[in-house]
Amino acid sequence: MKLGLCCISEVLKSNGVKFQTMTRSRALKLGDDYITILQDRINNNLEVLDQIIDHCASSGIAHYRISSSMFPLIGEPQLGLGIDFLVDMGVPTKLRKIGDKIKSHGITVSTHPSQYVVLASKNPTTVENSIFDLELHGWLHDNLGLPQDYSNPINIHVGVSSYDPDEIYNNFMSAFNKLSLSVQKRLVLENDDKGFWNAENLYDYFNIQFPLTFDNLHFECNPSSGTMVYWFSKYINIWFEQGFTPIFHWSEGGAKGKPRSHVDYFTSIPEIVSENTDVIWECEVKSKDLAISKILFGM
Repeated sequence: MKLGLCCISEVLKSNGVKFQTMTRSRALKLGDDYITILQDRINNNLEVLDQIIDHCASSGIAHYRISSSMFPLIGEPQLGLGIDFLVDMGVPTKLRKIGDKIKSHGITVSTHPSQYVVLASKNPTTVENSIFDLELHGWLHDNLGLPQDYSNPINIHVGVSSYDPDEIYNNFMSAFNKLSLSVQKRLVLENDDKGFWNAENLYDYFNIQFPLTFDNLHFECNPSSGTMVYWFSKYINIWFEQGFTPIFHWSEGGAKGKPRSHVDYFTSIPEIVSENTDVIWECEVKSKDLAISKILFGM
């Protein structure tokens, strides 16, 4: 069974290894001093990513979802820092070394930009910021030396259900067409846990354009007219027909009695997971690699 981390590992966090971020308000309070601190935090994040790949390789974890917080404040309008800032820091050279390690260990990777990436928004600024964020992720994948295809997907949600679905679709595709090939060739869409874009509606609108990421918990919270097995099979076929291994999300809800809240550990392996070992499953539970080890090795 090929299982993957969706976040930094609990083992590394317990040893003080973690990604570092910085808020815009913090940067503005620091004045010019924030540049040096920001550079230190970005370099830390690169070192953390390198350690995570080593940890995955030594722990039998075959996939990792790279954090969307690798490069804090890059693209923040008030600060004016773009990709050239990362280039001047020498980030591409460090990414190439990490990418070589990813490939030598046979680990697959993906990214999942934040909920604020909404290509179908009616707000032009939101769309502009979303495009920049996606281009930053594409730049990350490119500099890791990963192919421009769905073997290393950039996964997002449609992100809006508040107006006519046909118009949402048209606005989404209009923004999509402004993206570079680096992003277009990697972009996949995920079924939502609420709102219009459940597994069925997402498939009906987008299956021709994109591979679709199946999330079992989102399906349970926001079901479609058919069974989970039915829609899972529809989603998996899109990937196989294009020659790629599906990268899907496996989670379990119910923490503190909330259906959408992820539990610490899996209490069981659903048939949809155990019977589909040809899928890469990103494990979205709070104990992360500890939960994966419990499944793989009975720990």
